[in-house]
Amino acid sequence: MIRSRVRRVGALVIGLSLVAASCGGDDDADAPAEEPAAEQPADEPSEEPAEEPAAAGNAADGVLRLGGILPETGNLAFLGPPEFAGAELAVQEINAAGGVLGNDVE
Repeated sequence: MIRSRVRRVGALVIGLSLVAASCGGDDDADAPAEEPAAEQPADEPSEEPAEEPAAAGNAADGVLRLGGILPETGNLAFLGPPEFAGAELAVQEINAAGGVLGNDVE
């Protein structure tokens, strides 16, 4: 009986701490305020390019990369090789048919 009660109280404490942690917000009060940029007249072109740089690792190289979570070890490891072969066959067939929107698939 006592062991069950301790587990319930422990679970309640853990649950409440998770709720309290998830309700907390970012404290940006200590962060310095951003200074507004100086306005440029409308007739002068800006020196900065209008395009934003691509995020690191997301270069537009024309290849669609797919990923998956398949079992390689453990109790379901025997299911892995047929799934890997099926995924590779699908990639080969998609690329043979022209890819996705003209892009190859990896």
